[in-house]
Amino acid sequence: MKSRLPAVALILVIASCGAAIAADGQRITLGCSVGGDGGDHQVQVRNGTGDKLKPETVINYTVYWKKATMQGEIAGCFAITRDLGPNLQVAEKVRLSPTAEPMRCVAYVSPKYPRIVRDAGGGVEMRCDP
Repeated sequence: MKSRLPAVALILVIASCGAAIAADGQRITLGCSVGGDGGDHQVQVRNGTGDKLKPETVINYTVYWKKATMQGEIAGCFAITRDLGPNLQVAEKVRLSPTAEPMRCVAYVSPKYPRIVRDAGGGVEMRCDP
């Protein structure tokens, strides 16, 4: 009788390689919700990647909102200051017009600017990827 273990192991290796390629070449989508009152809101971002996000990882977000007569979006980014483990959340304050109602948000880590950029002179730059 033949064992199917090698086929299973091969599938796991292929799946692992796919996850590494996605993390290195594509944006990593994160869970996102937004809430609050008046103009003060918070974007809650959940790390659903299954891996720990390291300090200085830049998280981009877009909040979609509506008012009685119009709708729009506001985008930004922030860097986390410590490890963010799987299924843990981090919050960032967002200012909206007092009459704007947040509808949904999208959050992700960009492959273009995944981390804070440090230059040779000691300067630090955080770049958002709209």
